[in-house]
Amino acid sequence: MRRWEHWVRVLPLVAAGAMLFFYGLLALATLHRYLETRSLNVFGLLVVNTTFLVMYAARRDTTEVSRMTTAWALAFSGTFLPLLMRPTGSGPTSGVGDALQLLGFAAILAALWSLRRSFGIVPAHRGIRTTGMYRVVRHPLYAAELLTLAGVALAHPSVRNASLWIVELAVQLGRTRAEEAFLGRDPDYAHYVARVRYRLLPGIL
Repeated sequence: MRRWEHWVRVLPLVAAGAMLFFYGLLALATLHRYLETRSLNVFGLLVVNTTFLVMYAARRDTTEVSRMTTAWALAFSGTFLPLLMRPTGSGPTSGVGDALQLLGFAAILAALWSLRRSFGIVPAHRGIRTTGMYRVVRHPLYAAELLTLAGVALAHPSVRNASLWIVELAVQLGRTRAEEAFLGRDPDYAHYVARVRYRLLPGIL
């Protein structure tokens, strides 16, 4: 077997193990933070991170995974960039920001419930989801994550957090295009794209 063929087979397994470890650590860290703060927003984040862990562990086996380096880079950038946001203390928009975070957490959970066992990080074919929030936009999970991060940026206003949100928006838009290019070879997905026009925000984007 050629070396590149070996890595094509091994890399997804290594990445899957690393992501399970990452989500496990993230859930534990959020639990520790919640026990310290008893914050409602931190509790919402704990529920979301634990759900990510469970959904990732229970995801359906894929029939095909993207081999595009760009798609992998966008996927992992979109996953890890939010961790670079930092709290700055209460600001004038903290109340609105906290409310947006709670709304975003609820939207993330609804998107995950709609996605079910098709959840993953890099583009892969685990079945086409067209029900639940996927009737509204084609990438409701990314939209919900961006809403949550907008809440973080408003609750903790800084140039750093605002800049990271803008970069995250660009990354997630690139991620949607990479996923759609990969899944677009499936006629069922092409029909779905024709039926649901918007990627993230109905009527706009």
